Amino acid sequence: MELTSNEERLLKILFHLKDKDVEVSLEKLEEIRNKHIKEDFEWQPTINSLSEKIFIKIEKGIYTLTKEGYSKILNIIKNKKRKGSNKALIAFDKSKIYKIFCEKVYGKYLCQMNMATMKQIDCLIELLKLNDDNNILDIGCGVGKISEYISDLTKAKITGIDIADQVILKAQSRTKNKINRINYIARDFDELSFEDESFDRIIAIDTVYFSKNLFELVKRLKKILTQDGMMGIFYSQKINDNKYKKMLNKNHTKFANILNDIGLKYNAYDFTEDEKKLWKDQFKFVNEMKKDFERANELEIYNARIRESSKQIKYFKDNRISRYLYIIEKN
Repeated sequence: MELTSNEERLLKILFHLKDKDVEVSLEKLEEIRNKHIKEDFEWQPTINSLSEKIFIKIEKGIYTLTKEGYSKILNIIKNKKRKGSNKALIAFDKSKIYKIFCEKVYGKYLCQMNMATMKQIDCLIELLKLNDDNNILDIGCGVGKISEYISDLTKAKITGIDIADQVILKAQSRTKNKINRINYIARDFDELSFEDESFDRIIAIDTVYFSKNLFELVKRLKKILTQDGMMGIFYSQKINDNKYKKMLNKNHTKFANILNDIGLKYNAYDFTEDEKKLWKDQFKFVNEMKKDFERANELEIYNARIRESSKQIKYFKDNRISRYLYIIEKN
């Protein structure tokens, strides 16, 4: 069943406010429209049509998603996320200029789109004591070149999962001669279906931010980890207001609070300065290489790197960001 743009818009609003204890009334919708959308339209026809389709319910003037409405908008969001991930990752992986850029910024080309330098990756390998006895799960592996690097170096078995199905097919093809130790699966990591205690190591390199429910994800990761297993999770904490300064502490980030609530033991290793240098390097080198990106007709990649590095540098200037590698033990 196709939705109009306003129907999809309203379902998204209800979806994103669902877990924030915000009651969505017509007055609230008008406030959102005037503040964020700034288009001249009426909500009432959209409310009526979604109600007829049984995608929303109305009780005492408050609008909420029905089970059908939740399922509908979740599928729309996932499909858009999948398409966007495929498009971006394929473009970055194809680019010869981006390869040179990664070598300058990260120290090695692994088609990185995260904040993990080779110093951080090698530290992850060392702290998790990875070797050929390990069976690793990589959450949100992207094109899978970091997974491949880790397996090539340690000879560990590794399974990479990512929602970008086209990218996963490319990764499978690229590593077909290594299938005895490297496997890639197209899957949303919020829908893990592995059996309990399937992996003795789990890694996530700047991907857990994208979980729709981080608490539930960590609980599930704990279940699929063996009793003597370990996790290595990179997490950068940003704050928009200095009144939340405490959250920059390694024991008080959003992620650390979840680990504490679940009862998982961890050590946190500070890579804040390393990330700060990385964003400065990104900004420097992408500017130096602008003409190269332009000649290759890849200004979209250039613009994406400029926007992100500029934004992150501002966070660091304002001391509103910290970065940690969390090494977590199940027992």
